[in-house]
Amino acid sequence: MLRLALLCLLVGMGAASAQPRWPASAFNPAPANDDLLLPMPCGGSMAFRKVETPTGDGALDDRPALLGSAEAELGYLETLRRVNVVGPFGGGPQPRHFFMGKYEVSRAQLDALRQPECPATNTPEARRPAVEISWFEAMDAAQRYSTFLLQNARASLPRRGLAPAFVRLPTEAEWEYAARGGAAVSEADFQGRVFPMPEGGPEAYAWFQGPRSAAGRLSAIGLKRPNPLGLHDMLGNAAEWVLDAFRLNRVGRSHGLAGGQVARGGDYRTTTEAQLRSSLRIEYAPFVAETGEPTRLATIGVRFVLAAPTQGSLADSTSFRQAFDAETRIRIPVGDDPATLLQALRRDQTDPAMLAAIDRVGAAYAAETRESTDRARLAARAQIQAAAVLARSVYVADQRAGALQTMVENPGAVGATLQQAAAWRPMLAGVRAEVEGGVRAYAAIVAQLGRATDVQVGAEAAVVQQDLRAQRVPELIGPVALVARHAEAATRSLPSLAVFRADILREASGR
Repeated sequence: MLRLALLCLLVGMGAASAQPRWPASAFNPAPANDDLLLPMPCGGSMAFRKVETPTGDGALDDRPALLGSAEAELGYLETLRRVNVVGPFGGGPQPRHFFMGKYEVSRAQLDALRQPECPATNTPEARRPAVEISWFEAMDAAQRYSTFLLQNARASLPRRGLAPAFVRLPTEAEWEYAARGGAAVSEADFQGRVFPMPEGGPEAYAWFQGPRSAAGRLSAIGLKRPNPLGLHDMLGNAAEWVLDAFRLNRVGRSHGLAGGQVARGGDYRTTTEAQLRSSLRIEYAPFVAETGEPTRLATIGVRFVLAAPTQGSLADSTSFRQAFDAETRIRIPVGDDPATLLQALRRDQTDPAMLAAIDRVGAAYAAETRESTDRARLAARAQIQAAAVLARSVYVADQRAGALQTMVENPGAVGATLQQAAAWRPMLAGVRAEVEGGVRAYAAIVAQLGRATDVQVGAEAAVVQQDLRAQRVPELIGPVALVARHAEAATRSLPSLAVFRADILREASGR
């Protein structure tokens, strides 16, 4: 800490320019245009990637994600479970997000934070992940890096309101959400055993046990292809400490016993190719029983995230309180509202046991209400995207129908005979029926959305658009907006099929 304090003082006096900058290959061997690069002591840097968590813009909105594995033998360790994540940064037109280290923290980066002398960066060891680091030392390194950044690069840090970011270990939910590809992949790919690996399979993306891959050796950061979020070595190479204590799973929730520390991602020495999976989590005792020393293993390192205080300002606290109060109100007559009835019952009670029982019932009712609302919002997003896909399919089918119509009416223009034109007529009829069927299916979804009373379709459509941008599917952005407009109109009067068809074709053609 003494060297870090002296370095901070020198930077404040303008002496940092005397520190030679690291070559990019030492901290970002696979650069991308949208990397966030933050400085480190000794002229170093660390690269971070944005991890978007698209959700609504309410103060308490967050993004549900299904994590874990459906494999029965892994149930008590990795059972499928619904969690929620949301980043502290962004909001409004910009998707909410957090930042995760693009690579595992390298030996040179860790030494720059902890050692009295600046490390060499041109050795093979310097560019490998820093391993044999305990969970406590990882936390200490995050604290040191936060101090350095806040004292020397505050203006470069993302902010939540007025509060600048700080460095910490990722939570298990953040880690697995990012490892699976987050919002950059489809729901089906997100639920896969591993993230999509289209170019060469696991060997191209992960260092795992065996002669075809790691061959028992830890490798330098960034040599393999990244996952869909641009994060390298999420699976294999070094496993990574996370923030949470280990918990077993019960069906539908975590078990109440908090245990040791968790390492995620598997490693180069003990994890086979068949064992690679985004859900892999292993518990380690934080101390060696025989010596009392913190657990340090040659297979475990660390990756940082940038986070921020939840309540970055008084305005945050106010908006959270208002959002929470709004969630407790149900859109039913006050006299029939269970929450109101429970409150009235509570006012008439003096028995502590009865008051505690009423409070438990009230908490369970509020939780069920929240879960019901979340399910309704997820269903609405799925319906919106399905309707947008239908709209796009209607346009494509209409284009096919137009081409077939020309071929049937003027076969000579394409060098065809009258007999061939006659054979195309049934095909034309089938494609036109496909257009009409698609419009009817689209109208049915819009009608359901128009009748929804527990979701705001426009707000959910905005979340779907954020997802589509993250997944690089721009052709559905416009149709999603059209679905939202039609659903709003349907709250008053359902448009006719002719209006739906004309609007779909106009939107898709860009006219």
